[in-house]
Amino acid sequence: MKAVVWAGGFGTGLGPLTEGTPAACVPIAGVPCIVRSMRLLASSGVREFHVSLFHSPQEVRNVLSDPALAECTVLYHAESVPLGTAGAVKNCLPFCDEDFLVIRGDCSFDFDLTDAIAFHRSHRGPLTVVSSRAEASGVGTLLADSEGRITRYSPPCDGNLPCSDEVDTGIYLCSSHLLELIPNGCCDFSKDVLPQLLGQNVPLYRYASQGYWSDLGSVSSYLKCNRRFLAMEGDRIHTVPDSETVVESPCYIGKNVSLQGCHVGPYTVIGDNCILKGTRLEGCVLESGVACSVGSVARNAVLCHHAVLREDSRIGDDCVIGADCEIGSGATVPAGVKIYPSNRIPPNVFVSGSVHHKLRTLIPDEGKILFPYGRDFGGAMIFEIGRALAEQFDGDVVVGRAEQRDSSAAMTFCGGVISCGKNVYDTGINDLQRFRFTVRNYAFRCGAFFQRNYSNLVLRLFDGNGMPLSVSQADQFIRILSEGGCCGEQEGLYRVFRGGSKSYLSYLRSFGLPSRTNLRVTPSQILLPLLPRSSDASACERLRIGDEWIRAERHDGDPFDESYLTLAACISLGRKESPVYVPQHLPEIADRIASSYGFRIRRIGAEDPHVRKLYPLTDPNVCAILILRLLEEERCGFGDFVASLPPFCVKHRDVSVPMSRGAVLRRLSSVGGDLGDGMLFRDRGGSVRVIPKENPNIFRVFGEAANSETAEELCEFYTKKLKGLKPD
Repeated sequence: MKAVVWAGGFGTGLGPLTEGTPAACVPIAGVPCIVRSMRLLASSGVREFHVSLFHSPQEVRNVLSDPALAECTVLYHAESVPLGTAGAVKNCLPFCDEDFLVIRGDCSFDFDLTDAIAFHRSHRGPLTVVSSRAEASGVGTLLADSEGRITRYSPPCDGNLPCSDEVDTGIYLCSSHLLELIPNGCCDFSKDVLPQLLGQNVPLYRYASQGYWSDLGSVSSYLKCNRRFLAMEGDRIHTVPDSETVVESPCYIGKNVSLQGCHVGPYTVIGDNCILKGTRLEGCVLESGVACSVGSVARNAVLCHHAVLREDSRIGDDCVIGADCEIGSGATVPAGVKIYPSNRIPPNVFVSGSVHHKLRTLIPDEGKILFPYGRDFGGAMIFEIGRALAEQFDGDVVVGRAEQRDSSAAMTFCGGVISCGKNVYDTGINDLQRFRFTVRNYAFRCGAFFQRNYSNLVLRLFDGNGMPLSVSQADQFIRILSEGGCCGEQEGLYRVFRGGSKSYLSYLRSFGLPSRTNLRVTPSQILLPLLPRSSDASACERLRIGDEWIRAERHDGDPFDESYLTLAACISLGRKESPVYVPQHLPEIADRIASSYGFRIRRIGAEDPHVRKLYPLTDPNVCAILILRLLEEERCGFGDFVASLPPFCVKHRDVSVPMSRGAVLRRLSSVGGDLGDGMLFRDRGGSVRVIPKENPNIFRVFGEAANSETAEELCEFYTKKLKGLKPD
């Protein structure tokens, strides 16, 4: 059997470890990952390997000169542009008249594929996915029937919920006629080929492996993989340490290593030519040429080629110290921090965040980047953010700010955009919602808005829809920011833009301004000239509109639930158009209410292709106009409107579950849940929605019913059900 080995990946999840090194070449207990995989395939009868190359191809060729592969034929196929996992197969095997195997070079496993090959030949379908029960991110998940035929597949796209904890390992057994089903050009098995074939009812199968598999997608998984193989293979010591050094099993010590007075804890890997004196290592992986001085300590960390730890330095769990980095005497690198290559950390400092090419990363949270007061991020970081955003969206960028004091930060951002050859349009001092509309209405590719949260500077990033960056967009932004960049062949242009105000006011008027209101309205500055003068009666209800929020209050000042505000705006909008696009968390009762008013709603999330249509209900100015218009047409107050709705109540709480997200959703699916935005159950005349949070072990439980007591009971019942789940 032939095998196609995809070895072109960058391995960005491993951060500094794969800077300049293909992910397939990272060492696992002293042996490159791709070599381990190909040795195992050779033992299963594979004798011809076709290796797809793109990133650092010569390094892949170097590591595959392994003597254990001498009896195999290894053929190399270079990609001039990235082709993806499926595109690489067509590039390597344009014609093939026999079954073949596909594997990623950057995954690690220990199971024999002989039985999987026999299973594939028995059903004669075009493709068999080798699956595994594993915790992994960025991979597809699947469900299959008792015969192994795949019934559901969730691609590894950000925003997609896993349908199970049974993951696609990236190992595929293929029949020759599969080549006819793979489109030309760049495409992936998990993102393109599998979903397309399943949509066409092509029979695809899965073989459930029983051994160990890991995709090496993170530093934590990489360290666990090393521990796994050290536990299987035991000690491999090529250099004998001195008498004062304590070595605990199992561990790997390479050739020409100097160990003087050290403590080497279990599950430690030390590469060739390292010089260690008076240091303590526990569960670490050291690549070649690392030097550690007296008193230095590293625990569950990765130290890349020629990294240096000076006296009394401290390295925490899941850290990566990049190649040629130097950690100064007495410096502390806390857990999870990554230091990218060639950085120098001064003595006696506490490194508060990852250092990416001399820049600390700032990760967007719902499109927001916070620059805490008193933290020295400097203009270089803002400049780099401008460059990265312009590179990501590859087009004109618009920038604005809420206050004059942030003009310097905005101009620095503009410099970053211009440096990579893109144009930037400056709206000056602006209102947030008017700025969002400008990004959307004038077809800019993206926007950046500076504002203040008390003394903290906040940068808001928006896509071309005027919506905050989605999870996938934020991940792409972080990757581009981390990789750094260079100046374009020519500079972009800086221009002043002042055209958004009239257009935004016209947009607001298009929703139909109310002629009167019996509410006390405290409007935003933009709505102030548009709304009629409100009642001055001290006892009536109040509607308050801020830059980013809207709030309705009863006579006594108590607020109405936010769900009522969204429902009122939704009904008002539904009188003009159908369907009305609403956020996914809107209560289930909204469907019945919409039907009674003669329109329908559609729930969408940030990754939905129709996300642009969600925009009106995310603008508090639009929502205020819609609500006031509805109350005028109904000739009632907000409390009267609420009283006219079917009774409902929503309760929610967050639950921590010590299981992977996919495993939890698979268990809930097996007891009758409907997979949508999380898992939906209908119970006791109400409904319960279980939605995963950003933290992979946290779930939010929404209980909805006609009254508070039942909603609370539903919430409590499913909270206990979640807490009672145990790993398989």
